[in-house]
Amino acid sequence: GHFRNYVSYMQEYQNKKDAVLSGEIDENIYKNQFEREVAEKIRELDHKVSAGTDIAGLSADLFVDDKFVIEIDGVEDKVKSNISNMKKQAILERSGYKVKRITYREWQYSPKACLDRILLEG
Repeated sequence: GHFRNYVSYMQEYQNKKDAVLSGEIDENIYKNQFEREVAEKIRELDHKVSAGTDIAGLSADLFVDDKFVIEIDGVEDKVKSNISNMKKQAILERSGYKVKRITYREWQYSPKACLDRILLEG
């Protein structure tokens, strides 16, 4: 009965945790393909990136090295937000995080320049 259900739940939890750690599945919640692309490029530079991190009740696009937030602009999100970009940024900043932005247009022009600007500035 209950014990068997609990053991089954714990096994499923452990299997998912092992799959996430091994890279078999991605636990991040991307709002669009552009976010995934930027996150993967930042990870290639040995930074920790999580997508969809909950900060002050909002979903930060990308949370880098547990230090700052990158908001991705210029691509339609799969899930519409009921809060404006600037209001979201103000709330994230009041929560103590620096917010940096990458637009789709500048990324198309030069991903390297975007990453240099985002990751090298203080």
